[in-house]
Amino acid sequence: MSLVQLDDYEFVKYFVLNQFNLTPRQYKERFDQAVKRSDETYMMFSARLRNNFRYYLRSREIGEDFERLCELMISDKLRSCLPNGPLNYVLAAEAGSWYTTDEVAELADTYDSNHASVENSKFVGGANVSPQSPGRNRKSPVMQNKFNKWQGARTGQNSSQGLYIESS
Repeated sequence: MSLVQLDDYEFVKYFVLNQFNLTPRQYKERFDQAVKRSDETYMMFSARLRNNFRYYLRSREIGEDFERLCELMISDKLRSCLPNGPLNYVLAAEAGSWYTTDEVAELADTYDSNHASVENSKFVGGANVSPQSPGRNRKSPVMQNKFNKWQGARTGQNSSQGLYIESS
């Protein structure tokens, strides 16, 4: 900082506050993890809780909008229930802002559909198809039964040789 900037009270105030500025997530953690200290009264503890919560709401730019507050609380709860993969995907997309419950859910679903478990996948008719992933290679149970019958007829195998053939 230059000497001219040091003489400007508003600049110094802004600079100092920015150095100690917490992220919205840190404010939320402070609120969620707060416990009464042995050296404070319940009145003091409630004041600290109130301040932590207000700092958090201010960091999320909630203002006086009750519906926006409800949306934030539900969105936070949904975020807290996400496993690490979808959570990190959502947090990266938010990039300092916050998304509504529907937006968080949509991002988490997108992550899940793009990261279908390879361990749970099945090799069906030459295509690797996961039960969780919708896709054009996925066969309905009816089509799978027809495929199994066709495959058995083509190879001369029956259900006793390992292929499931269901009679219609």
